[in-house]
Amino acid sequence: MRRDLLAVAACRSAGVDLTGLFFSEDPDDLRLARSICVSCPVAEECLAAALARGEPTGVWGGQEFKNGQVLVRHRRRGRPGRALVGVG
Repeated sequence: MRRDLLAVAACRSAGVDLTGLFFSEDPDDLRLARSICVSCPVAEECLAAALARGEPTGVWGGQEFKNGQVLVRHRRRGRPGRALVGVG
């Protein structure tokens, strides 16, 4: 990723240990890392650069990589969330 884009990345201004959070095995850490990416102005560029480099693991552009592949998150089985069934 270009240095000028890196300078405005949310992960850089969040004041977090990048290796401890964005490359953790802990699901809570990975969830926090992805949440930081949500407000990042360069998340799309980060994801594109990670795909181009073939990153093997970590959270990049709000997506989790494992074994060089983006993991697809599915909802757990069971009752749908309130927003999905229109209950308010």
